[in-house]
Amino acid sequence: MKSPFAIFRDNQKVLMVVLVGLSMIGFVFLGAINDPTNIPTALIFITIIAVAGGAAWILGMPQKRSAEYGIWGVVFGVAIAILVTRTGGPAQAMTAQGGDVSVEELVSLRQKRDLANQFVAHVLQATQADNPDDMFPQQTMMQKQRQYMLGFNLPPDRDVLTTELLYREAEEMGLEANEATVTEYLNQISDGKLSQEKLKEICGELKISVSQLYEILERELQARMAAELLYDYAFDEIYRISPTLPPEQYWDFYRKLYVRQKVAAAAIPVENFIDEDAEPPESELQELFAAHAANFPNRTAEGLPAPGDPGFRQPRRVRIGFLEAVFEEAKETIEPVTEEEVRERYQAEYVRPAEEAAQRAAEEAEEEAAAEEAADGPELPGDDRPADEERAGEEPADNESEGDASAPETESSPESEAEPEAAEPETSENDTSSLPIPSGSATQLTSLETESPAIEQSGEEPPADPGPAKQDDVTETETDEPADPAADAEAAENENDSEPESESDPEPASEGDNAQSDDATGTPESTDPAVPSSDVPLLDELLKEEIRNKIENERTREKLREKMAEAARWLESNIGEAIFAPEESEEHMSDERAAELIRDYAQEHNLHYGETELLSFTELMESEEYPVGQAMTVVPAGARPETVPNAVFNTGKEDRYRPVTAEEPVFSSWFVFWKLEDKDDYVPESMNDERVREQVVEAWRELQARPRAQARAEELAELVRNGDAPMDEVFGEITITGEEDSLLLQVTETGDFTWLTTGSLEPQLYSRTPPRLMSPAGIELGGEDFMQVVFDELAPGEVGVAPNADRSIYYIVSPKDRIPAAGEEFETFRQNFLKQQVFEKNDMFAGMGFDSIYRQLAVMKTQETRSDYWVDDLWERHGAEQFVGG
Repeated sequence: MKSPFAIFRDNQKVLMVVLVGLSMIGFVFLGAINDPTNIPTALIFITIIAVAGGAAWILGMPQKRSAEYGIWGVVFGVAIAILVTRTGGPAQAMTAQGGDVSVEELVSLRQKRDLANQFVAHVLQATQADNPDDMFPQQTMMQKQRQYMLGFNLPPDRDVLTTELLYREAEEMGLEANEATVTEYLNQISDGKLSQEKLKEICGELKISVSQLYEILERELQARMAAELLYDYAFDEIYRISPTLPPEQYWDFYRKLYVRQKVAAAAIPVENFIDEDAEPPESELQELFAAHAANFPNRTAEGLPAPGDPGFRQPRRVRIGFLEAVFEEAKETIEPVTEEEVRERYQAEYVRPAEEAAQRAAEEAEEEAAAEEAADGPELPGDDRPADEERAGEEPADNESEGDASAPETESSPESEAEPEAAEPETSENDTSSLPIPSGSATQLTSLETESPAIEQSGEEPPADPGPAKQDDVTETETDEPADPAADAEAAENENDSEPESESDPEPASEGDNAQSDDATGTPESTDPAVPSSDVPLLDELLKEEIRNKIENERTREKLREKMAEAARWLESNIGEAIFAPEESEEHMSDERAAELIRDYAQEHNLHYGETELLSFTELMESEEYPVGQAMTVVPAGARPETVPNAVFNTGKEDRYRPVTAEEPVFSSWFVFWKLEDKDDYVPESMNDERVREQVVEAWRELQARPRAQARAEELAELVRNGDAPMDEVFGEITITGEEDSLLLQVTETGDFTWLTTGSLEPQLYSRTPPRLMSPAGIELGGEDFMQVVFDELAPGEVGVAPNADRSIYYIVSPKDRIPAAGEEFETFRQNFLKQQVFEKNDMFAGMGFDSIYRQLAVMKTQETRSDYWVDDLWERHGAEQFVGG
C-alpha cells in the first residue's frame, strides 16, 4: 500500500487545488466569523458538502475513480447537510419560554441597536455641538448621551437579548410605543431642533429609511418602558431621577439630610466574647466555607450589601519591593549647624516678623490719624481767640508772660510765630513750679518713659531715678537760651511722628530698640542677637536647640529627597528597562538578578532593601511589619499626594518596576517602592490554603460570639431603662463582659450628626459628590442599621441596642437633643420639605459637574435595583439561557 506522501506526489496538482479551496473556506469565510458558534446556516451547509465531496474524492484516488467517488461524496454531503440543518435548526443564541433567538436574529438585533445609537449620536452632534445658547455644549452632549443612548450597560450580546426579553414583557403588559412616542423621544434628544430635512439627511447617511428607523426605536422604547415599570430603572446615571420613586422616598431623603441629634453610646465589642480555644467541627467549617467562598465580607456574591456576612473570596493582592532611608540615620551624616546660622534663623523667624508687625501697626495708626484729621477739616485761625482774650481779661497783668509762654503749644496759631519774644520766659531760672513744659520737651519725656520697659527687658541695670531734679535739669536746659518757636515746632513735629509708633506698639521689636539706643548713645551696633520685645521669645539655650534641630531636620529631608530621587532614576534606567527587554535579548534581566543588583545598590548607598509578601489593600495599609504601607507619595507642588496602597492598587496588573518616591509621616523615613507582583482576586476552591482556613476559623468563632455580645448589650440596655440615672452613672463600675478582669464600660456622647452628609452640617442643594453615610464621633463603622435604630426606632431619651456595619460591635444607645423636636417644630420642618424643589434640574450647575442632592440620592436608590441581579431575575422569569456571545 502506498504511503500518503506517495499518493500526494502522484496527484500533486489535483490535491493542491483541493487544499487551496479548503484554505479559502478557512481563511476567507471562517475568518470573517468572530465567534465560531455564530456561523450562518448557509456556510455550514456549504462546508459539509465541500468536506464530504473532497474526502470521497481522495478515497477514490487509489482506484483511479476520484471523479466518481467525488460525485457520490457531494451527494452524501448534501444529504448530511440537509439532515443537520433541518433537525438541528439554526444555531440558537438564546433559548427562552416565549421563543428562541437564533444567531441570525441576534446579529440582526445588534445591527439595529448600532444603527439606532449611531442615529442618536448624529442628532446630538447636529443639534448640540454648536449651540450658541449653551455655555457648556460638550458637557450637555455628554449628559444627553448618558440619558438617551440605548442599552443597559451590559455586554453587547447580553444587552440586546435582555432588550428582547423586556420587549416581550412590554407586549404582555400592553405597553405601546408608537410614532408619537418616537417623535417625543427625538424632540427630547434635540431640544425640538431636529427638522424633517435633517432627519432624512441623517437617515440617508446611515442608509436607512425613516420608517425603518421609527420601527427600531419603537421596539427599543417599549423595552425601556418595561425596565422602568418593572425595575425602577433610571437611564441617566447622574442627571435624571426615575419618575417612579414615590414622594415618601424624597421625604425620607430630606429627613436623613436634615434631622440631627446627639447619641450617648456604650460599645460592646464582639471580640471580648470570642473563645480563642474553641475548636470548630470540620463539617461546620466546610459548610460555612461553601456558603461564603464566592463573596467578600459584608457582601453577597452579587456584590450587594450583606452586613455581618463572612466572606472568603480572596481580594486582589500585590507584592512590592522598596528601598528605605531611615531619617535618624541620615540625620547623623549632615553638617552641624553653626551658632551664626541659629542666630540668622532667629532673626528671620522671630525678630523680623515682629518688627514688620510693629511697622504695619504704626503705619495703620498714622493712616487712621490722617483720616480723622481730614474728616475734621482744617482748624480756623480765629477759633480759639475769644477764649484767649477772655482769659487775658480775667488774669492779672503779671501772669501775662506765663500765658504767652504757653503759646507755642498751639502750632497753628499765627501769633506764636509772629511774636517770638513771647516764648521767652520771664520768671526766675530757679522757680520752675509754675513753668509750662514746652511741647517738644513733653514729647521727649514721654518717649523716654516708653523706652524704659525695653531697657528693663534687656536685663541691664537701669540708672538711679533722679527724681524731680531730672525735670528741673530739662527745664533749665530749655530755658538757658531764648526759645525758637520754629525750632520747637519742628522738634515737636519730629517727636510726634515717632509718638504713635510707641503708643500703638508698646512692645516694639528688639532690633528697633537697639537701633534707637545706638542712635542716642553713639555706640556701635552689636553683633549679638537683638534684645527681643515681650512678644518675641528670648534666644536662650532651649530655643537655640529647637532652632538647631529644625535646621537639621530640613537639611536631612532635603538630602533624603535628592538621595531617593537619584535612587528612583537609577532603578528606572538600570532595572526597569532591562526587566521588560525581550527575553531572548542580552539586555533582558530576570527578577532574581534585579533583586541582587538592587540589594547591592542599597548597601552601597546606606539604604535598606525589602520586599513585602502578597498583601491586600487593607493588609498593606495596616501592616506594622512594612511601614511603607503608611507612607505618602512625594508629588510636585500643587499635586495631591496619595497613600502607597492607593498608588499601588490604582495601577494596572503589568505596571511593575515603576519606582515611586514616598515619605512616611510619623518617623519621616523615605521610600522608593515599586510593584513586583499583582494577583487578581479569586474564589478559593478549598480550605487547603492556610490563609483561607484561618479566615474560616476566625469567622466561625466570631459568629459564635455575636449572640453573647448582643445578649450582653440587651441586658445592659434594660438596666439603663429601669434606672433613674444617666447611662454613665448607671454603668459606674460595670465591665463589658461582667467579669472582673474585663474592661470597664465607657459611655461616649457624640456631637450633632445627621444620617447622611455632604460634608457640612447644612447640605447645599447642588453638589459635585452625592451625600454619604455620616460617621458620628466615637462610633466605629456606624452603618445603615445603626442609623435606622437611633433615628427611626428610638425616640429621644429611649434606650436600645444598635449593631455597627459589620456586626463587630453592639452599641447601647440613647438619642438626645433631636432637631427638630416632635410637635410644632416637626410640623414646620415638614412644611419646609414641601417647599423643596426636589424635581428641579439646573442645566448650568449640571454642566459644571454639580447636581441636586435629591437627584443623586434617587440615582443611588435606583442603583440598588440596577445591579446586574435584576437582569438575572428577568432571564430567570423567562427561563432564558444564552449560548453565544457576551
